[in-house]
Amino acid sequence: MRRIRISYQVVTEASAEIGDYAETGWDNEEGVLVDYADFDEIVEGAVCIIGRDCEASDYPRCCPGHTWYTETDGEKDYSDGSETTKSFHLDGFTAEEEWAIYSEITGRPVPDEFVHQADQSGCECAHCGDEITDLDDCVSSPHGSMHAACAEENESENPDQW
Repeated sequence: MRRIRISYQVVTEASAEIGDYAETGWDNEEGVLVDYADFDEIVEGAVCIIGRDCEASDYPRCCPGHTWYTETDGEKDYSDGSETTKSFHLDGFTAEEEWAIYSEITGRPVPDEFVHQADQSGCECAHCGDEITDLDDCVSSPHGSMHAACAEENESENPDQW
């Protein structure tokens, strides 16, 4: 089952000063289903949900299973100056589908050395900053890809942001 889970991030003047979000969480944790059989329809359906005004979490490559897309222009609340952006997390897509979506959204060609690697590792943990070498030990969170233990620690430290 292919789906796109949607999280949100709110930045206020105060949170921006310390380089953090004021609030994060799931807008749609269950996700929007992308239920097509044809490869091109799958890619087109995902791009339609995500939109083209997003930036990929990983550059210069796609990290299948762990790349998400964040809006470059969020929704501005002029009453308090806060800005809310959404991030789109792919779930259940094949590596080939994820690379095609990555290329469509970013306009960047996927480097040849990554095109035929089904087991992509080398993503950076959003909590500790260390490389994630085992994709079975990786969790997608509203804060980014993390080691499973880091995600548990982060959730216990920041339960209101999960």
